[in-house]
Amino acid sequence: MTGSLLYSLADGRRIAYAEWGNREGFPCLFFHGSPGSRLFGKYFDEPARRARLRIIAPDRPGFGRSDPVEKYTFLGVAEDALALADGLGLDRFAVVGVSGGAPYVYAISTVAPERITVGGIISGLAPIDDDETEGRNAKLVTAMRSNSRVAEVRLRVTSSGLGWAVRVLRRLPTNLRRPIIARFARSLPKADQEVFARDGIADIGIEDMGESMRQGSRAVLQEVAAALREPWGFDLRDVRVPMLMWHGTKDQNAMCSTARRAAGLLPQCDATYYEGEAHLCFMNHVDEILEAIARAASGSQP
Repeated sequence: MTGSLLYSLADGRRIAYAEWGNREGFPCLFFHGSPGSRLFGKYFDEPARRARLRIIAPDRPGFGRSDPVEKYTFLGVAEDALALADGLGLDRFAVVGVSGGAPYVYAISTVAPERITVGGIISGLAPIDDDETEGRNAKLVTAMRSNSRVAEVRLRVTSSGLGWAVRVLRRLPTNLRRPIIARFARSLPKADQEVFARDGIADIGIEDMGESMRQGSRAVLQEVAAALREPWGFDLRDVRVPMLMWHGTKDQNAMCSTARRAAGLLPQCDATYYEGEAHLCFMNHVDEILEAIARAASGSQP
């Protein structure tokens, strides 16, 4: 991994990013989860070395060390990522998004399809229909789309509370932190509980989320509004980049039924569904996933 780096955009804003994996490998722009930061790439560092992928993981505007933006849109963030790719001298590259990072893979693939060899969607968020009622995000969609002031206030309070809790956890010694994490883990699907219990998984997650809210919770609110209430600004049917998708059938954060519908809308999508696994399914299959991305990315070169 490289240390945290900064790239200046034409409008004066700065993007923070980190590099993971193999510096000589095929370049891959990596979009973290939500909330999240460039540090999320730590989960993929060693597997990316083995797959010979160079992972470039930027903080989105207002997350981590990246400067905030007044108007937050998926397409706007995609343009920022393309500017970073230009600054790094990347001609063609792969793009990967995990969870809340998935919309940016779709966005950048509509903006510059000629530059992207393959897109990877891992436990990814997809547009949610009004009639979908299952899963955590579907319930939030209903509240946000009602334009309820109460729903917005609750979201603000929840985001602020999450930021506070993560900051406290980061400061606690390990012997005090573990019982709190274990209690939180009991709220997860069984498959995710088993993943979360592995050594180091929770610690990386806490570090990542703490860094994501370094500037407060405003960016989280902007991103949630873009994902759950505002139009995305493009149609999945217009995504002309070949897509690979991996999803757990028991995912409660990004419902598998929504992922299946998204896979059906995408013109080119090869989807893998892990039966009985949940949102953290990628932790069980990370080598398999990154090797598939590396094969597809390098194989599509002219």
